[in-house]
Amino acid sequence: MATADKRRVFDAPLAEQGPVPAYKVVELDGSFEKEVARFDEKSRTISRETVVVEGGYMVVFPRGHSIYVQTLEQLEEKGFGEVVPLIRMNFEAEVNKEHAPSTTKRVITKGQE
Repeated sequence: MATADKRRVFDAPLAEQGPVPAYKVVELDGSFEKEVARFDEKSRTISRETVVVEGGYMVVFPRGHSIYVQTLEQLEEKGFGEVVPLIRMNFEAEVNKEHAPSTTKRVITKGQE
């Protein structure tokens, strides 16, 4: 058996990976601190402050980026609805419908990631 056959999927080069969900949603419980940047148009400066938020959702993307969303309504407003597109990591484009389904159902997992 060749060495490449023994590798796990996430160890394989992007061109060898199959389609993955474009994002996953993690439900956050409890309160935690979050840094917020605010832009002051009058002085044209950016200030940063730490605020305490209760719960919410973290949208995690395959390359490790993430965004925080406070409510389920905001999650859907921003386009993170019930149907999640599948993408190919080497192109970050939706999977062609001829070759595989292009969507999957959104799954909200519990806990902080």
